Amino acid sequence: MSGSPPVLPFPSWPSARDKTPPPQPPPPSSSSDAAASNVNDFGHLPHTFNSSPLKNKTYVKTIYAGSQSPDIQKEKRDDIGTSVRNEVMGATFRNIPELVSVSFPDRAFNVTTDLSVEHVRYPEAEADCLYRDGEWVNWPVTSAPGAEPHIVTYFNKVVDEARSFLDPAYKKSSNDRVFSGRYSEIALNSTTAERKPDIVVLSREDAEREEKGSWAGVYGFGELKSNPTFPLNMVEVQGAQYARLCYSHQEDRRFVVSFCLFDDDMELYVFNRSGIRVSTRFNVHSSPEDFLRVIIGFLVPEEYYIGFDPSFFTDTRPSKPAMSTSAASSSILETIHVDPVICGRGTVCFMVQGEGDDYVSVLKDSWVDRSRPLKESEVLQDIKTIDGVSRFVDHEIVHFRIDDQIIKDTTESDLLDDEDVVIRDHHRLLITPYGKGLEDFDSLTELVSAFKDYVLVIKALHEKDIVHRDISPRNLILVKINELLLRKGVVIDFDYAIKKPRTECSKGERTVRDGTLPFMSIDVLTGQIQEHFYYHDLESLLYVLIWVCTTQAGP
Repeated sequence: MSGSPPVLPFPSWPSARDKTPPPQPPPPSSSSDAAASNVNDFGHLPHTFNSSPLKNKTYVKTIYAGSQSPDIQKEKRDDIGTSVRNEVMGATFRNIPELVSVSFPDRAFNVTTDLSVEHVRYPEAEADCLYRDGEWVNWPVTSAPGAEPHIVTYFNKVVDEARSFLDPAYKKSSNDRVFSGRYSEIALNSTTAERKPDIVVLSREDAEREEKGSWAGVYGFGELKSNPTFPLNMVEVQGAQYARLCYSHQEDRRFVVSFCLFDDDMELYVFNRSGIRVSTRFNVHSSPEDFLRVIIGFLVPEEYYIGFDPSFFTDTRPSKPAMSTSAASSSILETIHVDPVICGRGTVCFMVQGEGDDYVSVLKDSWVDRSRPLKESEVLQDIKTIDGVSRFVDHEIVHFRIDDQIIKDTTESDLLDDEDVVIRDHHRLLITPYGKGLEDFDSLTELVSAFKDYVLVIKALHEKDIVHRDISPRNLILVKINELLLRKGVVIDFDYAIKKPRTECSKGERTVRDGTLPFMSIDVLTGQIQEHFYYHDLESLLYVLIWVCTTQAGP
């Protein structure tokens, strides 16, 4: 079906709640708009909450983000492998010569790694020499069964020796990380299929404790392959599965780094929201600087260099006790959704509370396709007069200070000039309200009333030439406005929304098939249309109603 959409009449009915429309949070005031237009990308966002306070703080959590994100807590091992393989297809970039030096630059150690090689080659005591005659002394046999303990012992010894030559600030820092092989036989705690990485990077405390740890404490990982011709795509898919587990347990993870040893050869891997980057394979003996740069890089520098976000803290790991974020001076109360995808928005949503506020909001942290012509923050400001949608509060593109430089958080890299690379920038969006999931309806009357609200929202969006394009249970919530009235249906997540007429699309949009697969309209699912219209959203809403009626026993 193509061309102009047919004219379909929208139903008109009175509200089932009350003859008097319930009070709604007012749209942002002019002062709010001014504050939003003067967002300070380099520091705290202005505090611009203008919505009516929510009286009840005991809402159960709802998924407020990435509609296409996999539920990693329910996927089986084979399912995850297939999902990851499809996800990274076409987004894996191999043989990048400068990846090692760019990922772990000299400034990360405050000393050049070639000097470190000289130090391990000519230590004060001859017996401590680790590199001689073009090879590492007593290099372990990496292809032998059960080699993991010997390799991690050797790696830790080399780093400890090199560390003594680094800047005094790095000799004894809080970054006391070590390589460990303890999970090569015993799987890390996880609710998914068991995973046993050959080598992991842990805090020294976690490595020495008797209790089994979880993926929340994994800073990085490595794999050993005895066969140098081991299929690269299998290595990358295996690493991507581990990276997704890191993402799913670590809300402050920007990217994940790993390595693979093919006997005496090594490759470095960087998993970020634009895909997988793989270094040129190098020999540890003939390229000792690169080898040192990698193993020191995992243990010594600040966590920023191995993929953690320095702009806010969570309680995921013991080394991050504070729960705060720069955005609007809000405190994180709870993590309500984590999208662990490698290629995609990687949305993480937090329930937050502004300083001095008596209501809660949602902080949406995601990696937005730079080429997307219309960003969600822009959509929300355009539809601020529509009742029953998310309310824009604030927005920022994440920046932070590293080594006296202001850094914009992005997946962009000078290492890649491929036009097909989807560049993603790190955004934070503060929105209200916070509500319960659709499946939490209290009565059939409330359910039907909420669906009326959703239809009216689609109509109002249509009148503003906007199509949501991802109507699904995850993007429909119930919000209590007044204790005496039924909860209101609210439509959220406008990441895929477009404004008509559409003149361009983003690199990340492979086809018109955007949305959540089980709830796509037939036309969208079969690819028989060139554009998405409002009646496709209405059809998706019908499938959501069918889903609720078939999966729920009742209120």
